[in-house]
Amino acid sequence: MTDKEIADYEAKFKEYTTYSLIRKSPELKNLKSSLRTALFSEIPGLNGSISNLLELGIDVAGDGDISIEKLGLLVTESTDYDEILSELESNEKLQEVLTDNADDVYEFFSANIIVGNDDSKTEDDDGNPINESDDIKGWSRMYSTLLNRYTAYDGMIQKKIVTEGTLDKEMLKIATQIETYQERAEQQLERYWAQFTAMEQAIADAQAMGNSLSSLSSGSSS
Repeated sequence: MTDKEIADYEAKFKEYTTYSLIRKSPELKNLKSSLRTALFSEIPGLNGSISNLLELGIDVAGDGDISIEKLGLLVTESTDYDEILSELESNEKLQEVLTDNADDVYEFFSANIIVGNDDSKTEDDDGNPINESDDIKGWSRMYSTLLNRYTAYDGMIQKKIVTEGTLDKEMLKIATQIETYQERAEQQLERYWAQFTAMEQAIADAQAMGNSLSSLSSGSSS
């Protein structure tokens, strides 16, 4: 291989291993699974009449088409803001609920019900209860908490990608493995060169011996 081919191979190998680490990340897989599970989960304990998105007429786009449904898009298969807005405005069930039960819709998305009368309960800057698994949160607060668990400064993903985080450690491990393989390849190459040199020397010695024998034979004949 030429130096350019080796450089191209190493660049592609590094790119593949980097994306492979991200693709196989258990944190991202868990986040994807958690988001899908929480999306249409029922929220018990709310004061209003709405407890999940389906009751608002909001469902996964695709209408039975698996190839579209697996994308996990809501309302419509488009990600264009205007198209999504148009679809929501033409959603009769959603518009009916917004007209007749606006307070319940607000409750569903923004509820922040602290269970019990424990004076030691605390809230963050946004008014969300801290470390209170029994408290009841609306859909938006619940989703925000879920995302923060992964994406916040001290979240699971941040711990993975931060300097000297788990991703750095895995990349270092791969780099060390590559270096080890390169050292082994160089050592093997040196052994081959040593064997080749020894073989050349043996051939040269054999030729010299053959020449000597030929000279002796010629001398004896004369």
